[in-house]
Amino acid sequence: MISPGHPQGLSHFMVVLITMITIIMLENKARATLLQFLLIVIISMAPTRVIDTIRRS
Repeated sequence: MISPGHPQGLSHFMVVLITMITIIMLENKARATLLQFLLIVIISMAPTRVIDTIRRS
């Protein structure tokens, strides 16, 4: 879960918030394209979060 209390959590929260606002404002075709790229971004961010968690422990 995203925790806005931590700096990294806050940046992830802002990315999600801005992305959701953008998706709402775009037309259907643009939404589909954006959602495809969003999935790629989420998948590529996951290893970064795991590495950060390992470094902190």
